[in-house]
Amino acid sequence: LELARRRGEPAVTILMPVAQPVVAHPGLELRFRALVDRALEVTATWWGADTAEAIAEQLRRPELQPDPHTEPASGLAVLVTPDDGQLLHLPFAVEEQVVVDRTFATRQLLEGIARNPRHRVLVLDGHDARLFQGEGHRLVEVRTGGFPVHVDPPHEQDTPQKDRPIHEEAEREEHRIVYRAVDDALDAACRADPLPLVVTGTERELVLFEEVTAHGGQVVGRLGGNHGRSHPAELTTAVRPVLEAHLATEQAAVLERLQEAHGRERAVFGLREVKDAAAE
Repeated sequence: LELARRRGEPAVTILMPVAQPVVAHPGLELRFRALVDRALEVTATWWGADTAEAIAEQLRRPELQPDPHTEPASGLAVLVTPDDGQLLHLPFAVEEQVVVDRTFATRQLLEGIARNPRHRVLVLDGHDARLFQGEGHRLVEVRTGGFPVHVDPPHEQDTPQKDRPIHEEAEREEHRIVYRAVDDALDAACRADPLPLVVTGTERELVLFEEVTAHGGQVVGRLGGNHGRSHPAELTTAVRPVLEAHLATEQAAVLERLQEAHGRERAVFGLREVKDAAAE
């Protein structure tokens, strides 16, 4: 939204899809240079050679050179004015586009963000838990409100049955104690800002967490496996199919509601029909 409000004389937008795997497409840099040349040509034509040189200086900055190896991406966006610029790694595909105007071309970015809603990822790992929040195109670890969580459950010597071996049910209760503490920490975040939640962990951890959580209604997917030490970029890639499945389910539900409403003559299509229905 901030980019959509920005103004520049000019504001240059370069959007480029990134084919995966990147190693199979070594022409990335050549394609980017071709788009840069196109942007500079348009800038020189409409804003003059001096402005084009200022834009070229921004585009030569090392931090604005595309390097998809640094972060998984399906698209790249480079946005510059004569005074500054930034490079965005996008988790969604974009159509190749060069726009030189007084505002940045953000339509494809906004559409992509709409298809990548904000969400949280809870990572269960034994007696530990980490929480990540989907901020735009990446996961950011939450380090407030009690996260990351580490709980030392009661041990055998702390129980009345300390002279007996801990059996399976007692071990399950140990994990329930851990996950109750995790759920308590999760409660503050969910109350302040409810978001779809993806939970990751081993199958056993997922089952035990589901037994105790009060936030099951916000869980939109599960991801099996041990991701306790996964880098946020790796976790983003692993969680993506789970989120896409959730979005597809929501989309199907909306279309079904629309079809039912149309069958009951409670939906209209077309500008004239909508205008008449709104007037009524």
